[in-house]
Amino acid sequence: MNQKSFYEIVNDLIVNIKDSMPNIDTKEGTFVRDVFINPQSDEIAGLYGQIRLVDMAQSVLTATKEDLDRLAKNYFLTRESATPAYGKIRFYITNTNYSVISDDDLPEEISIPINTEVVTGSNTRHDILYFKTMESVYLTRAQIKLLNIDTSNGFQYIEVAVSSSGNGSVYNIGSGEIINFASGEFSGISFVSNPYGFSGGTDQESDYSLGLRICLAITGNNIGTKDGYLSYTLKQNGVIDAVIVGAGDDLMFRDGGYIDTSGKYIAGEGGMVDVYVRGQIDSEEIYNFNVTSNYVLGEHPYADIILPHQPVNNIISIISKETGKVYINANDYETEKSSTLGADGKMSVSAKYYKDLLWDFSIKTSFPDASFFPLPSDMTPIQIEQLKRQVDNELIEAMSYMSNMTYSLNWALVYKKTTEGGSTPLFDKIFYNEQVFKIEAKDTRLNGRCFVKRNDKIYVRVYRVPDFTLSKDTTAIGRSVISKDKLKWLNNEKPIINDTLIITYNYDQLIYDIQYGMEQVRCLTADVLIKQAEKIPIEIFIEANCYSTADPNVVKKAIINNITTYVDNIQRMGGTFDRSDIVTIARQTDSVDSVNLNTIKISIAGQSPKERITALAKQYLKVENIICSVYSNNSVNI
Repeated sequence: MNQKSFYEIVNDLIVNIKDSMPNIDTKEGTFVRDVFINPQSDEIAGLYGQIRLVDMAQSVLTATKEDLDRLAKNYFLTRESATPAYGKIRFYITNTNYSVISDDDLPEEISIPINTEVVTGSNTRHDILYFKTMESVYLTRAQIKLLNIDTSNGFQYIEVAVSSSGNGSVYNIGSGEIINFASGEFSGISFVSNPYGFSGGTDQESDYSLGLRICLAITGNNIGTKDGYLSYTLKQNGVIDAVIVGAGDDLMFRDGGYIDTSGKYIAGEGGMVDVYVRGQIDSEEIYNFNVTSNYVLGEHPYADIILPHQPVNNIISIISKETGKVYINANDYETEKSSTLGADGKMSVSAKYYKDLLWDFSIKTSFPDASFFPLPSDMTPIQIEQLKRQVDNELIEAMSYMSNMTYSLNWALVYKKTTEGGSTPLFDKIFYNEQVFKIEAKDTRLNGRCFVKRNDKIYVRVYRVPDFTLSKDTTAIGRSVISKDKLKWLNNEKPIINDTLIITYNYDQLIYDIQYGMEQVRCLTADVLIKQAEKIPIEIFIEANCYSTADPNVVKKAIINNITTYVDNIQRMGGTFDRSDIVTIARQTDSVDSVNLNTIKISIAGQSPKERITALAKQYLKVENIICSVYSNNSVNI
């Protein structure tokens, strides 16, 4: 229906009147105009407007607010409420920013209950915001000694998943905004902070998003269609993104699909649907595993333990009920992986687990913990002091020729050069691509200790032999509720018969809930499996220059936040990210004068740098680490 304006209606009424009374005066201000034409025209124009609003309220393309809500109810849809933001915070352990500490300096134990609240400061963007931990933490002194070190401040830390106490995009805070506990202090904790920004917080669903879901409901009102599965999945709280993989898609392998020797995808029999979901909700579970004689002495001694709730996100701890032993988790360590050629002509990959501990040059007379530096028992205090001084001097010299350890190396390609001329009698240089990335002690008193340089600081690399690891199911059913994620033993320090292992772990409650919900609505003949989308952790390295009037620390934080926001919040599943994206984002950051293009690196964590990283449809990119240096007037923030 064509809508007429007030003036069009006035003209139509004048024409109509003059058809029967050609000589009547209808000018502005006349009796006929003021009494018979303008009032009626105004009412009719208003009626046209009301009819137009009713018309707009009936269309997904034009309806808004309550009208769109009412329209959505016709398709059994409701506007999604706001959601919380998720991220990780670090609790920094008191006194651990010293290289040499005694057991008495460490907290005897640390206990952080679930739902412990932490807060941000207030700024121009938001008032004080509250967040709460999603898991409980309990560590003994022995476990504290094995924690990772934050290279930016030298403190050991506990990293814990947290969610916002409220809902909304305002909770998608930047890095470093969490500054304190909400109330009181925790014994053994010096301070708290978040190394990276938070994501996932959304405001109440927009008209555009609700309209899109109504369209999906119309085109995919059958839950057996791709649009139907997508529509249902996107409605679930906690889902950031989703991708549907069905018969014939080159990511479908459960139905017999495979990649042939030429690299071509061969479709399977069909009848199955995989739904890859981006989003995660940790749920903590405690599993008591009884160590029977059959488990220890049976046909498969110490077999892998498949945990009851799947998919498993991480194993928090394993403690022996009988002895109190706390087992060491390989997932808490970094790995050096190398390949070797066996006598049978086959390549094998081995891994060495390690942590890098900041080296404290201020200590002059002793070495770190004896487990790190088991010096000969016959060494006198004076000999130890002399050796420490010599080590410190050569480490300071090594700073000038060692390259920063900015990404993991393929240790199969490293090689050792024995030091010539006795210029550094304690260490050999370890080369990679003609650059020194590590030095290794050849003096027997130092027990072969290795040192690396990170962010122009020296770290001692301490190797461990963990007790167990979480082995993720990589088959076609992996990342789902029917996964076979399991605990795998790595060494001989295994539990004894009749012991009980208290295994605390997190599984993905979101995958479990969506799978259960889908079972209630899917077609009876459909085989639908909900899976976690695969995360591709990326590392980014960048140097920039800011204006002399700007604070390099502020600019650095802004660059990190902008890059993290782009990768974690804006990029969709299956996205592409390359070096030029980093340059563009950095240059658009306030107060950035220029970007050093030669320093830009992007890599998948643990791999060499690449020009571009492309995710498959079932994958998404996530910032794992950003090393950003900002210079201003010959000063630098690293």
